[in-house]
Formats: sequence, structure tokens, C-alpha cells
Amino acid sequence: MEQSTRLTKIYADSLYSIIKDDENLCRDVMEQYKWFTEFIDGDASLKAFLESDRINRKIKQKVLEQTLRGRCHDMLVNFLQVLVSRGRFGILESVYLLIHQMIEGMKLQVEVTTAVPLAQEALDGLVAKIEEKIQGKIKVETKVDPQILGGIVVTIGDKLLDGSLRCQLDQMKKRIIERSTSYGV
Repeated sequence: MEQSTRLTKIYADSLYSIIKDDENLCRDVMEQYKWFTEFIDGDASLKAFLESDRINRKIKQKVLEQTLRGRCHDMLVNFLQVLVSRGRFGILESVYLLIHQMIEGMKLQVEVTTAVPLAQEALDGLVAKIEEKIQGKIKVETKVDPQILGGIVVTIGDKLLDGSLRCQLDQMKKRIIERSTSYGV
């Protein structure tokens, strides 16, 4: 593993470990982090200033302090100041991307298949019920498959919950066939 990749992981792990258990903090810090990375990308002179080895790190920290304190979460400002103080500002965006991947990886993947598109409020209600049941966050992928005729099919990890009309009809057909063979028909 190359040096910048190791450093990216170390810094990403440290911020992630602080924010991961508080959903609101995690959301706020990541939104602000994204805003800051986009802001820096749009201002070449500021980016050059913060990445420069010729400018005293204390001056760069002071600029971050005066610019961001009160506008961004203190934890994020402190984190950015650490990056600057250690001469690691060049990994700013890769740290953001890695933390974002870590957060998404925390969520359980759920696939919801219906015969017609679900209304957003119905999907939101379903997501809330699943998250309550598993006591965690999920990432939902929705699919439409007219073959199921009606109802819903939910795949959570490796578990399949098939409440489709197609499944019910298939089960009914199977029972009819079983009963007809037992009656000698």
C-alpha cells in the first residue's frame, strides 16, 4: 500500500470513528465536508495556498479558523486544521471519498421489487418499518417487475421475503395439484 493511500485510510478512519455513531453529526459533518471540498475545487488560489509547502502551516490553520469556525462543525474545522498542520491537505478529497464509502458500507442493502412503481410515501413507510425491525440503517434499491403481478418482494441481505401475487398464485397452484393427486384425479 502506498504512503498516500495509508495516510488517507488513517485520517479517514479517525474522523469516521468519531462521527459514525451519531446519525445527525455524521450527516452534518459529511455535508459540510462535501461543501468544503467543492468550494476548494472551485478556488484554485485557495487550494494552492492550503497545499503549499512554502506557506507557514500556522498561518493556514488561522485562515481555516477564521473562515470556517462557526460556519462548520467544530469537529470538521479541527480535522481540517490537523490535515494542514501535518502537511496532508492534498489528501482532503480522497479522505472524504473513503469516509463516504465507509458510511455507505455501514448500511444494509435492501432490494424492493413491485409490479408498479411505489409511491414515495409508501416506500418511506416501508423503509422506516425495516429500519425499526433491524434497528439499523438501510440502503434501498427499488425495482419494477410486472411479472410479479402485484404485492412486494423484499430482499434483505440473503433473505427473500416474497409477498408477490405471483408467489401466492404459484403456491395455490401447487396446493391444488397436491390435493388433486391425493384424491386420485
